[in-house]
Amino acid sequence: MSKSRKTCSLDQMQQLMLVVVLVMTSVVHSVSGQNLTAVLLGFTQYSQFNSLLSSTGVAQQLAGFRTYSVMLPSNDVLTPWLAANSKFTTGEIANVLRYHVLMNYFTVDELRGLNGGENVTTLYQDTGNAYGQDGMLTITDGTGGEVFIGPVGVTPTVQILTNITQFPYNLTMFKISGVLVPLGLVALPPAPTPAPVPAKAPVPVKAPANAAPTLSTPATKATAPSPNAATALLVHQYSYILLLSSLMLFSASFLLNL
Repeated sequence: MSKSRKTCSLDQMQQLMLVVVLVMTSVVHSVSGQNLTAVLLGFTQYSQFNSLLSSTGVAQQLAGFRTYSVMLPSNDVLTPWLAANSKFTTGEIANVLRYHVLMNYFTVDELRGLNGGENVTTLYQDTGNAYGQDGMLTITDGTGGEVFIGPVGVTPTVQILTNITQFPYNLTMFKISGVLVPLGLVALPPAPTPAPVPAKAPVPVKAPANAAPTLSTPATKATAPSPNAATALLVHQYSYILLLSSLMLFSASFLLNL
């Protein structure tokens, strides 16, 4: 009976350890594949980009990838670009966002090393939505040590300004000076102009006492990023690993004493 109980306990322990290992593997995967939107919460100057990631569904798509680099235009760059390109549909905006995601982890030195010698694949190219090389980017060095990025086939004009943060070797984020737009989207034909509607006689309206603020109001200075946001995310995720490890050790000890 004792031998049977011991064999049963060993079998149960092996099954339990298998379950714990599988769960831990899943947690480690989630730690490696950083949640971009959660990380960006600590960098308020990129909140417009972060909001669009969620509203277009690109954030959900990125959850399936573990390694990538992101080129980020700040709010004072992206907001006026969106206003000037209001004709773009949600799907086209989503492709613009995908065009900012490079499907490799790059350090600053690695980006400098490319210098036009190799085209870089983006999430836009990876999805199969792009025509030909429309979803590829090229990177070149400037004469003064600058690094520029842009569509293949034209001289890049968007400058890579600084490395914002990185999680080796899964996620790295760079600040850029402009918005990257695939050439195929730039060449889209304009939407058909609707037939003119006869104008009605204007109705006098009394002007309000205080004029409403306009979109031309100068952008406010970007606030400094919160350095604790990304760290808190990692601490929270790694706590699951420690908890599961303790559970495995406790369970193994308990079953061996049955």
